[in-house]
Amino acid sequence: MAFFKKIKLHSFFAALLGGFLPIASLFFIEFLQSNITIRTWTSALLNLALIGGIYLLLFALCGPRIGGWIGLPLFFIIGIANHYVIAFRGTTLLPWDIAAAKTAMNVIGNFTFSVKKELLLSLAGAAVLMVAIRKVMPKKPRNRRLFSAVSLAAAAGLLAFFAIGLARFPFTVDHWNQNHAAKENGYLLNFAINLKALRPKMPEGYSSEKAQGLLAEYQDEQEAGERPNIIVIMNEAFADLPMKEKNLSEDPLSFFHSLRQQENTVSGKLITPVFGGGTCNTEYEFLTSHVCEMLRTGSYPMQQLVNDESPSIASGLKDLGYKTIGIHPFLGNGWNRNRAYPLLGFDQFLTIEDFDENAERMRDYITDRACYQKISDLLKETKEPLFAFAVTMQNHGGYTENPDSVPDTLSFDQQEQYPQTKMYLELLKESDQAIQELIAALEKQERKTILLFFGDHQPSLGQEYTALFPKAAQSGYEGAEEKYGVPFFLWANFDLKEEHGLILSPNHLAPYLLEQAHLPLSPYQQFVGELRGEFPVISPIFCQNKEGERFPLFSEGNPQISDYHILQYDQVFD
Repeated sequence: MAFFKKIKLHSFFAALLGGFLPIASLFFIEFLQSNITIRTWTSALLNLALIGGIYLLLFALCGPRIGGWIGLPLFFIIGIANHYVIAFRGTTLLPWDIAAAKTAMNVIGNFTFSVKKELLLSLAGAAVLMVAIRKVMPKKPRNRRLFSAVSLAAAAGLLAFFAIGLARFPFTVDHWNQNHAAKENGYLLNFAINLKALRPKMPEGYSSEKAQGLLAEYQDEQEAGERPNIIVIMNEAFADLPMKEKNLSEDPLSFFHSLRQQENTVSGKLITPVFGGGTCNTEYEFLTSHVCEMLRTGSYPMQQLVNDESPSIASGLKDLGYKTIGIHPFLGNGWNRNRAYPLLGFDQFLTIEDFDENAERMRDYITDRACYQKISDLLKETKEPLFAFAVTMQNHGGYTENPDSVPDTLSFDQQEQYPQTKMYLELLKESDQAIQELIAALEKQERKTILLFFGDHQPSLGQEYTALFPKAAQSGYEGAEEKYGVPFFLWANFDLKEEHGLILSPNHLAPYLLEQAHLPLSPYQQFVGELRGEFPVISPIFCQNKEGERFPLFSEGNPQISDYHILQYDQVFD
């Protein structure tokens, strides 16, 4: 009798622990993203249903003890991965980051891994539970077949409940603030919501015939005049941060700001689709004149959608007889560039392997100056007109490593509290000087030459960013402009129609550049160029019309934007 009581008592504690593991796993994941409350009971139950269903599958397949030993570390690793992505980039780990894992591994050595109390407490709790699993959970149940059948049935029920809830309840994704959405919905549920959003959006009223009809009115062939060299610099994390209130000792962007008074120059602000990371989306929007959000919500098209030859500014210039060269002074597999660039029309792609071992570096990254020297070398070597598109690395995130390699020339109030910002501003000053040197070199070119320069996104400075720039954290369009706005300029060594104070989105840059260079545009680029006159900003952050009014990307009542959506879908998916 005592034996059966012992068996029943042991089974009771095993069942109790088995039911507690999903709750503990959910707590670890949320606690590691500094969240201990989920907004609604529905969201909490769906998170638990997903975790519980996975545990039950593991129990059925591996037995209670091994299943617990696999499940708990699995969810704990998910929590840690999300924890550090938030720490490094400022935003939560999302489905498309899995495709970007190779790029993340390339730069992870330049980030500092700090161990916070949340991690230590979670590790201690997980260790206790791992011991409890060993002591309480049986390695094999008494009736393995019955246990597996019941576990599988229960797992199916929980996962079905999760799937139905995900489909039927009106969850929303906050694209401006995924951290907020992850805390509201719970991390795993929010991840699943974003995963569901990866499906392509077929525009309302779409047909291939309609798309072709929209382009029929534009010229298919145009004559090219003199073909100038075209140099495009997408500068890593280049931003004009508002530091006036901190009494910055000198302007780190003094040369950039002086361009507003120079001849043959255009300058303005670019509203990028990403913040603190996701370089390839700004890159893709410039190259293709598409808007990433119109293709797949929150995706990385450079990785997911460039699978065949795709029209871009590079392919168009190649058809005009240009030598088209992409340059990125880092690993070529980042953002799938080594595969995507040839499909986008680049003749050649230069990576870190094409730079001299002694090329100037800061924080182990090749500097802007060294990257621009490579462009100058190409101009000397290339007989054809050159299209060079350079994506720099000097200012990449991880603003704590190798500080001795970065000059110490700037100061501002309370700078000890903002070491990452201090390093970033020093790097920015170096970028500004490199721009000045590049333009001085381009002025000497005999062939007409035009330069387009823009930032890919603002820097990832973690909590320092929120503390220094609270306006950017505010909801609404004004805060969004503060957070997603970066500088851009065009300069030429020939007569250029000067404009200043422009505000554009990256999809408009290529047609605008070609117009300024007096080069032919494809029918699609003509459409986008014409659209710029009505809607200079078309972005997931906001759209802006020529009157300065702002509204959401997919708001109703904008037939031209709807036509744009149709054309993009046709170019990419049909």
